[in-house]
Amino acid sequence: MNFFIHWRYPGTWKLFRLDDRLLLIIVGMVVGACSGLASVVLNRSLAAMLEWLHPFRHIWWGFLLPGLGAALSSIFLNKIMKEGAGHGTGYPKLFTVYPATGDCCVFAPAFPG
Repeated sequence: MNFFIHWRYPGTWKLFRLDDRLLLIIVGMVVGACSGLASVVLNRSLAAMLEWLHPFRHIWWGFLLPGLGAALSSIFLNKIMKEGAGHGTGYPKLFTVYPATGDCCVFAPAFPG
């Protein structure tokens, strides 16, 4: 049972007790391997999708398929994966500074307190 408690806290792993440079090399190798595998999977999936859509190239409405995919992804991003309010650069705060002072070139702080 003590073994599972030991693995629960990553700060106690011997991997993280190594030299920082060696840890960065190991993490870089893991990230590189994962990104290489992801690129191979993406390449294979695009080739399979191109092969699957080959019969639709000669049909007159076949050019609508990319537009349909773009419309579906837009609906998915706007309706299901909504971005939370207040997330971003805070641009509306910059616009409220100008009318209050009346100056032409007023610089608002990047991170208002």
